[in-house]
Amino acid sequence: MIKKIRALAKYLPKEEHLATSKILRPIHHLLIDTNLWHMNRQSVPKAAFIGVFCAFVPIPAQMLLAAILAIPSRANLPLALAGCWVTNPITIAPIFYFCFQLGAWLLDIQMPIREEDMKSWTWIFTQLNQIWWPFLLGCLICAWVGGLTAMTVSRLLWRLHVIERFRSRIRRRQARIQQELETANGEQTNQRTPS
Repeated sequence: MIKKIRALAKYLPKEEHLATSKILRPIHHLLIDTNLWHMNRQSVPKAAFIGVFCAFVPIPAQMLLAAILAIPSRANLPLALAGCWVTNPITIAPIFYFCFQLGAWLLDIQMPIREEDMKSWTWIFTQLNQIWWPFLLGCLICAWVGGLTAMTVSRLLWRLHVIERFRSRIRRRQARIQQELETANGEQTNQRTPS
């Protein structure tokens, strides 16, 4: 999986492009940190946490918030921005509905909601004073749980990747030693047999 993510690195903007971009010139000095663009064991889990956490924040500029948090924490910027897409136009309604239900359950608020009510913006705006607190509480809890889960899973996957690379290196080394021993044994038998 990490190999697939690294394969996507060729599509990331290069530092030269960032330096010459007129839009990014004022913040170019913030974007030159190598941890923002390279994947290592520190920047990837931070990015996973920030991206998924920001995905549950109910604001329109989730990716901007993720970028603002990723830059000072030296997290991988593209992964942090990609993590925000947990809540996309297809998943945002069920996720935020779950967040509201979780908050209402934790606060023990009984609010019967009909399907027709959810299709109407007027109902949402008239009920806003009752639904905002359970909704925000549910979003905050889901953001923390989702962010910590993403960070833990990314650390686990990174560790498994490192272990697999270490094991393959040992296998290659053992195969090379075995081949050298076979070659050396073959040369010794050739020297012993008279021609």
